[in-house]
Amino acid sequence: MTTRQYDKPMPFVPPDWIRKFPRCEDLPHRKHGQWNYGFSWVEFGVELDAIKDGKRIRDELLAATLGVWDHIKNSGQHPDSANWALEWIGFVPGKREGRRLMGDYVLRQQDVQAGEVFADGVAYGGWPIDLHPPEAQRLREVHLVFDTGLNRWLTLSLNTFFNTLFIHGPQPETVKDYELQVFDGQQVKTVASVQGNYQRKRIHTFDPISPKGLRLVVKGTQGDASARVYEIRAYG
Repeated sequence: MTTRQYDKPMPFVPPDWIRKFPRCEDLPHRKHGQWNYGFSWVEFGVELDAIKDGKRIRDELLAATLGVWDHIKNSGQHPDSANWALEWIGFVPGKREGRRLMGDYVLRQQDVQAGEVFADGVAYGGWPIDLHPPEAQRLREVHLVFDTGLNRWLTLSLNTFFNTLFIHGPQPETVKDYELQVFDGQQVKTVASVQGNYQRKRIHTFDPISPKGLRLVVKGTQGDASARVYEIRAYG
C-alpha cells in the first residue's frame, strides 16, 4: 500500500466488507502514525495453504489493509491524514513457505543460534528466526541478555597497563534494576522485579500464562546513562 498527499481534503468512503478498527487500541503494538509506504505487519493465513487458499488470503489482507486505512482516515484520531489518499494496493500476497527447493541439508534453528558457517553454503540469511504461531502461546519462561561491557578488556592480566583499563566490579552499561511485565489485553502484571543485577543473562520462570504482550521496564543501570538489552527470548 502506498499513499499520496494532496493540497485539499481527500475523503475515504470504505466498502462495507472491510475489517473495522475504530480505536488505536484495536491495533496494539502496530505503529501507524506514518502511512507513506504501507504497513508490513498486515498479515493473514498462518494456518492456510499459501497456494491453494491464495484468493481467500488476498481477500482477507485487502479487508484488513482497507480497514487500517479507514481507521487512519475516519476514526478522528489521525487528523493529519485529511489530505492523504490511497495511491496503490498490491493484489498479490507476499508468500512465505509456499514452495521449497530441498537440498542435501536443511538449515536448523540450532545452526542459526550457533552462527554455523558451511564451507559449501549456497545462500546467506540476514533475518532472525521469525515465528508466527497460529494461536496464543502459553508463556512460562523469559531469557534476558544485557550488555556487560564485552567491548573492553575483562580478563586478569599481569600487565599493569591493561589492569588500568579494567572496570572492576559491575559494568556501567549493565541493567541494574528492572521489571518484567506481561499484558493480558486488559491489565499489566509484573512477573519479575529485580534490583542490583550485575549479570549478563537472567532467566525468569513463572506460572504459565497466555499474554498478548511482553514488556521490559528498565529502571536503572550500573552507572551508564543508556541501558542496552541484547536479547529477549520467550519460551512456553
